[in-house]
Amino acid sequence: MLDELSELESRAELRHLETVSGIDLSSNDYLGLATFPRIKQAILEGVSRAPRIASTGSRLLSGHDDAWTLLEHDFAKWVGAEAALYFTSGYAANIGLLSAVLQPEDIVFSDSANHASLIDGIRLAKCRRVIFPHLD
Repeated sequence: MLDELSELESRAELRHLETVSGIDLSSNDYLGLATFPRIKQAILEGVSRAPRIASTGSRLLSGHDDAWTLLEHDFAKWVGAEAALYFTSGYAANIGLLSAVLQPEDIVFSDSANHASLIDGIRLAKCRRVIFPHLD
């Protein structure tokens, strides 16, 4: 393993954990909200009022709080939907939605460059997949 690490380093391909400075165009923080002062303050206030601040497991089994019901209700109303369901990430949303909605007898046509969350959600649904070349 040390030889492999040395080889990566010789090709300037060895990565290190570092604090990013400047504009970060490589993260999921597309709008730069992770450092936005008003959002940071709102999070601190929300955490200080919350009855618990850590995940207790699946919401279905032990982790539900009325705050989630209120959030989902307010979001659904805002977008004009009958209901909404909050997921912890886009990855979790794609896996959850696709594996729940797709059936084994369904056929899904999928771009070869789709995000891993779409690929995994389709795979978990055990439906027929037709993968086509990116942008074809």
